[in-house]
Amino acid sequence: MLKEYAARYRTELVESVVPFWLKYSLDGDHGGYFTCLDREGAIYDTTKYVWLHGRAAWTFSKLYNEVERRQEWLDAAGSILDFVRRYGRDPEGRFYFSLTREGRPAFYQRKPYSGTFVAIGCIDAVSRTVP
Repeated sequence: MLKEYAARYRTELVESVVPFWLKYSLDGDHGGYFTCLDREGAIYDTTKYVWLHGRAAWTFSKLYNEVERRQEWLDAAGSILDFVRRYGRDPEGRFYFSLTREGRPAFYQRKPYSGTFVAIGCIDAVSRTVP
């Protein structure tokens, strides 16, 4: 029974969930990743949360490293980390909580929350890191 559930969940993840996020969340114009999407994939808020970028980079890297070596998953992780590397930190190296679509600071939180998730996102990243 557990093997059936595992196969079902894997199929749903690989054939439905991940393709949805690849299709609708990646920002081809400015880089990074949209997280505020409705069920049809329409963006309802263009704020880019740095901590969610870290989680997304980790997810795509983990998929690439442990499920299947799909180039689109590696590219997604790299694109997300590149956006964070370019725009995610203030001049002192602290991570912003959120950014505008273009990468300008939107909100700064005086806690290491965002930086922690970016660091976790880099753990499984393949060939790209946030310096």
